[in-house]
Amino acid sequence: MNDKIQVLERAFHVLELVAQDTERPHTVGELAELSGLKVQTLSKIVRTMTQLGYLENTGRKKGYVIGEKLLRLSETYRDLDALRRLVRPHLRIYAEQIGEYICFSVLRGYYKRIVCRIRSKKANPRLQYTFPAEENAFDSLSGIALVSRTEPSRQLKFYDRYGAPPLWGRISREEYLRKMASLAREEYSISREMRSGYVILCYPVICERELLGELGTFLPEESYSDAVPELLREIAGRIVRNY
Repeated sequence: MNDKIQVLERAFHVLELVAQDTERPHTVGELAELSGLKVQTLSKIVRTMTQLGYLENTGRKKGYVIGEKLLRLSETYRDLDALRRLVRPHLRIYAEQIGEYICFSVLRGYYKRIVCRIRSKKANPRLQYTFPAEENAFDSLSGIALVSRTEPSRQLKFYDRYGAPPLWGRISREEYLRKMASLAREEYSISREMRSGYVILCYPVICERELLGELGTFLPEESYSDAVPELLREIAGRIVRNY
């Protein structure tokens, strides 16, 4: 007995076709030819999937790419609670030794999400800044660093939606990709420009070429020393060994 629902089967087939090549948009005509569906039928499918957020229309003459909702769903395969349990004891080590704020963040669709955060009781009393649990990736250094370690095609989706990160000012797509590539080559990211008198530093946690997330710390300039990135490097290694 065949229990398949034809329209669902067709919709998932279209998703698979788009996902096979994420470097460029796919036109309705191309998808119709590859799927064997009539253009009219294919148009209804992609229009519905776009309205639901599973596909994204980059322009009538350009075509369709994977949408934000599908990206976010696909990234929930890793249990955030399990990640939180994994990283929390290591973040405590930093909070105890450095005495400042630290968090661990991941990329979810177009947003940076903080999985775990700890603010030491010894933290500088001037540090009253509150970081949202989820925010536009380009609104934080750790979010920018997370995007820099994705494929260029996905980086361009961020640029097409938001432009370049405010920290970088108005720059071309080409310069944006160059800065993203340069950031991804760095061992860690650091900024003193995002808030005067403070240092923001992010360190990637990478296991077998898979980016697990970014360690991020925010502390007054006078509390910063070379011991900070050294400890973050050590903590990243501990997380990877226990992953």
